[in-house]
Amino acid sequence: MAVGATLWGALAKRIGVPDALGVAAVALALGVFALRGHRITASELELAPAVIRD
Repeated sequence: MAVGATLWGALAKRIGVPDALGVAAVALALGVFALRGHRITASELELAPAVIRD
């Protein structure tokens, strides 16, 4: 997260905050569309506890 914040901060300094937020919005939209076909259904969820105690 620190690296990402540094990169976004550098981008905002270079092109301006409004334009950097626009780039972030486009990146988010592209990510949403890229993952549309990779949905997890309820039957695929593992609902058991992560820690097994004996």
